[in-house]
Amino acid sequence: MPEFNLADEMLPKELKFVSSKVFKNGYLWDVVKMRNVFEICPRCAEKYSVQCGKVLVVVREA
Repeated sequence: MPEFNLADEMLPKELKFVSSKVFKNGYLWDVVKMRNVFEICPRCAEKYSVQCGKVLVVVREA
């Protein structure tokens, strides 16, 4: 039987699952954004390689 990973199915291609921890009534997933050497600016369409920032997002099941 093939191995099935729920994180691979739910996360977009640019996010990589690192680990999960028990959190209140569910789980907290640690993910990393897979960066390219450069990205394209959506406003001016030029190459840039600035990488900064940290985001915390809580997703709740309804």
